[in-house]
Amino acid sequence: AGTCETEEHRAEICNLPPSFSVCPLCNAEVVQSVNHLIHHCTHLNAERNKLLSCMRSALGPASSFCSSFFDAPDSSKTKILLGAPSDDPIVDRHVDMAFRKFLLRVESASLACRSQAMHP
Repeated sequence: AGTCETEEHRAEICNLPPSFSVCPLCNAEVVQSVNHLIHHCTHLNAERNKLLSCMRSALGPASSFCSSFFDAPDSSKTKILLGAPSDDPIVDRHVDMAFRKFLLRVESASLACRSQAMHP
């Protein structure tokens, strides 16, 4: 997949306390982790819905893999989105492309948030 720096990772690298890793996008007073961005950040609901729609198309709505993905716990979905291979390289490519687009939208939202914070 692609990359997206989280506040959790940034705080870890800079040796900052956990209070510096709060999600600036949704202000929910939770750590901005990969899991939070993919599954829970309310600021990213529209982007998440686009991702899930792309996932449904990529996996084939009638396929057993699609239903197992959508019924899976968040941790399993995260592994798939981060590149855990399926038995179908074409599906893997579609999943990768959908997740890369999601990450670009997340990065764009993060940059806009940082810009607003610097220039209120």
